[in-house]
Formats: sequence, structure tokens, C-alpha cells
Amino acid sequence: LTSALMSVYTVMGNNDESTYSRFLSLEAPGANDEDYFTSTAASVNAYNISSAYANLLNCWTNMYAGIERANLLLENIDKAEAPQATKDVIRGEALFLRAYYHFLLVSYWGDVPLKLSSTKKVTDVSNVRTPRKEVYAQVVQDMTTAEALVKPITAWNNTGRVSRTAIQGMLARVCLHAAGRLRDASYYTQALSWSQKVISSGVHQLNPDYKQIFINESADLYDIKEVLWEVEFYSNSGTSYTEYERFGSTIGINNTNNTAFMQAAYHSTGNHYALYPAGDSRRDWNMSNFYFPGNNALNAPVYFPATYTWGRPVAKWRRQYQTPLVQSVKNFGGTNWPLLRYADVLLMHAEADNEINGPTAASIAMVNSVKRRAFNSVKTITITNGGTGYTTAPTITVNSTSGTGTVATATVTAGVVTAITIVYRGSGYTSAPTITFTGGG
Repeated sequence: LTSALMSVYTVMGNNDESTYSRFLSLEAPGANDEDYFTSTAASVNAYNISSAYANLLNCWTNMYAGIERANLLLENIDKAEAPQATKDVIRGEALFLRAYYHFLLVSYWGDVPLKLSSTKKVTDVSNVRTPRKEVYAQVVQDMTTAEALVKPITAWNNTGRVSRTAIQGMLARVCLHAAGRLRDASYYTQALSWSQKVISSGVHQLNPDYKQIFINESADLYDIKEVLWEVEFYSNSGTSYTEYERFGSTIGINNTNNTAFMQAAYHSTGNHYALYPAGDSRRDWNMSNFYFPGNNALNAPVYFPATYTWGRPVAKWRRQYQTPLVQSVKNFGGTNWPLLRYADVLLMHAEADNEINGPTAASIAMVNSVKRRAFNSVKTITITNGGTGYTTAPTITVNSTSGTGTVATATVTAGVVTAITIVYRGSGYTSAPTITFTGGG
């Protein structure tokens, strides 16, 4: 049963790159005015996709392959010899995944065939499209049934398996989509209810260090408080078991070295840069504020001037944090792709509340709770004593009982620390932190 269930999951990380390995993670949502793509899939950004673009067709095919596998499992699960409790959990996961794949299909294609049973004959083709109103209704029904069957995330202690709060959060997302696409305001009430269940569970909370969310995913570290569900990838040298991703090498800071290889094919626009208010520490993580000379990460980074607002590399995930640093194929990696984070849940709750009740104090507080961790950052570091006798740059440690996440580097001239560059400003500081130097001579 577990093997059959894993075959349903695996289409999300399919190695043909048509799902979350690259297409659903980068290319499909990448048609916007915030970023531009400088590689082979640039036609997606321009809404000019031809039939020769295989990822689009393969995405459709893989979603229905996952639905077919889920249907086969659901139809045959009771034939297996296993404890009923085990069957119930697997039934819930399969039912949810079938619904989730239908949700992806209806989100991108509108009316699509609603397939609730396996294919019995080779002539069962040319299925007619189902009105999206019926598709959304079935998705909500199946996810609601599944929510009562699956385990809580604390039982798995990882984010790769479907859990109760993951389904609750995804139901909030589905209901928000349905409310807009179908112009049916009743779905807002459902979205509010499902997102509140996640909040009331007490299991989840925001990671106070924004950048650490993405470092964890690159390093294959689980954070079940911030992340509710993610697609797991694995691409380790020396093993035949791989389900790799390409998004981590497609984005990032240009590095042609095979150690932490990154193409930097996605770049931010000035429109994207302007979305961040002054002091928002997320900006310089989501779009890198430096580059590697010679496109080689072994070289010390060079920081962009403040006037450089167009063309910064999109670098929310960075290969230099992956494990291992050197992959068997330089383009492949094992960075996990987040499908649902607690920040999403808070913002969806605020959106649903706003649609029902207007801009309430509660909905504003939800939004601010997400934004707050991006501010109260370290803006400047002034050197009052640069010391003497340094032969190399010392390690800088920023110490605080409140804030976290500040990263800075030192410049040494004639044995003295003459400058400190803030690489990442951190957040959450309520008072000035203390700075210490370690090493360097």
C-alpha cells in the first residue's frame, strides 16, 4: 500500500521537469512583471507558448497519471491485508492527492475532465470536460473527507507527507480560488473556517528568520512549524535513488563552478524591487544584492550599488546551502519546494476575513504578523574600534536577545577592520545588538 501511495505522490517531483521540478515551481507562475526569464522557456513569460513546448502537455499528462494511480489505489485498498487504521490514513492521503491534482488542473485550464474512477478499457478516451463549478465542489468534498482520515503533522515530523493541517490550509486556498473564479462568496466563509482550524491547532508558527526558511529547504531540513507541506526532492551523488529538481539551479546567483552550480536565469525587474518598502529585509534575500566575480562562487562576492534595481538574480533558494554541495549532475539538486507555509495560512485568513467583514483589526493584525519579521532590522554597523594585527577578515557575530538573522562581512586594510558590509539585515530587533569579531589573526 505504501508503494502504491508513493506512486501517487511522485508525479509532483517527476524528473521530466513538467511539475514542481521546474515547470510548476518557476515557469508556470513566472509570467509576471516582477521577474524575467533569460533561458529556453522565455515564451512562457510572454504568454506565447507553442505546441512544441513539452512541459505544458507533460504537466497535464502527469496530473492525470497521478489521478489514475490514486483511483486505482482507492478502488483496491480494501483488498490489501493491513490494519484498518493504516488503510484509513493511506485512503485519506490518496483522496487528498487526487483532489489536489484536480485543483491544479482546474486552476490552470478551467473546465477539465473530472475523473473519479480508474480507466477500465483502452477505448475510455476523449473524456468530456466537467464545468469547473462541479470540479471545485468535488475537490472540496474529497479534501474534507480526507482531512478526517490523515495524521497530524507531528506524527510524521516532516513536511513531505500530507497531514491534517496541510489539508486544512489547502482547503482554505481552494475555497479562495473558488470564491473568485466562480464568484461565489460562500466559499470565503469556508476559507475563513479552514484557515482558522490551522491557526487554532497551535502546531504552527512563523520562523522569525525569513531567510532560514529557504536555507532549510535547500539543506533538506524540516521545519514543521513554518512549513505545512512541501514536495521533497532527492539528488545525492553515488545513489540510484533520485527525484531531482531543476529550479534551484535555474535561479540563484550565477556560478559556473560545479560546486553549488547556479544559472541565474531569472532576474528581478525594477517593479519587483519597488514593491519592498525601505527597511524590508526580504528584498536582499529574494533578489540577491551581490554577484560572484567571474561567475565563480569561490571568489569573494561583490555587492551591487544601491542604484542597481533591475536585473538582480532571483535567489530565494541558493545552491551553496544544499547537501551535498557537489551533485552527480550539476543541474540537479534536492531542494524541497514549499506548497504551503504558515505565512500563507495567515494571509489567506486575513483575505477571507476582509472579504466577509471588511478590513477588520484582526485581518490587519494577521497581515502585520507576517510583515513584521521583515523589519526592525540592522541598518548600519559603525566601527568604533577596528583593532590591529588582522591578517584575514574576522568572522562577525551579531548578538541579540530579540532579533536574528543578520549576516555581515569585514574588510581588513593594513591589519585593521576598516569596513563592515551588511549582507543580510535580519529582523526582529528591539534594541541595538552587540557586534563581536572572531579570528582573523
